Amino acid sequence: MVTADEEPCPYPPSPNPVRAGELKAAFMGNKMNGTSIETLTMATLETEYGLTDEDDRKKIVYAVKDILKKDNSGGNTNDWQNFLMWLLPLAGMAHWISMRYEKQIAKLMKRYRKWQEARAPPKALNSEPVPEGEKNEWIEGINSDVGGEKKKAVKKTKKVQ
Repeated sequence: MVTADEEPCPYPPSPNPVRAGELKAAFMGNKMNGTSIETLTMATLETEYGLTDEDDRKKIVYAVKDILKKDNSGGNTNDWQNFLMWLLPLAGMAHWISMRYEKQIAKLMKRYRKWQEARAPPKALNSEPVPEGEKNEWIEGINSDVGGEKKKAVKKTKKVQ
């Protein structure tokens, strides 16, 4: 029976329920710790702790394996949560500083670009003159609409009757 302060068990009841107090006393008696819990097997649970029901043994072993897998995982949710909890305030501070000192940052960036160009000036474009009689395919058609003859606009008049 579930009391008000207990949560219901997500697993269906087994025909041979094991009391948590009995296993706790057995685990504490054997000085079960983190390193020895990794070596826990179904056979160990049956021989040393007297768990005869296979379902109970599977629940314990698979729960332990799941916990160990989550602890050893590189993508642990807690790690990402801690990372984001530290990152968000720092990103907010960086955003506030960039908004507050936007003009000064722009001035410094302009100075930095000038310094970089003075240090390594950009290479000039290869602007060799085109020999006479040949066409430069890069600029052919550019400004072709400028410099030609202007077309006269035709005025339309209305006939009055």
